[in-house]
Amino acid sequence: MSEYRPLLEKAGDRAKPSLDAFEKLERRRARKQRNKRIATAVFAFAIAIGGSVGAFTAFRDSGNGATQLGGSATDHFYALW
Repeated sequence: MSEYRPLLEKAGDRAKPSLDAFEKLERRRARKQRNKRIATAVFAFAIAIGGSVGAFTAFRDSGNGATQLGGSATDHFYALW
């Protein structure tokens, strides 16, 4: 057995150990958390842009000098209860 020891030590020195499984798990968790934060930020930005466009559309001037938000004053309301 002693004749194999130097050969095994030499082969072991050339082999590079892979990363520890816990290190891989930690990096994967960090990457997933980062991607989740990025996706949340993109979604929030899209919601903010959509809300801004919606508010601009709702309150912009209609061209006749007065902003109408619910119809004209001549419209009638009919209750059905």
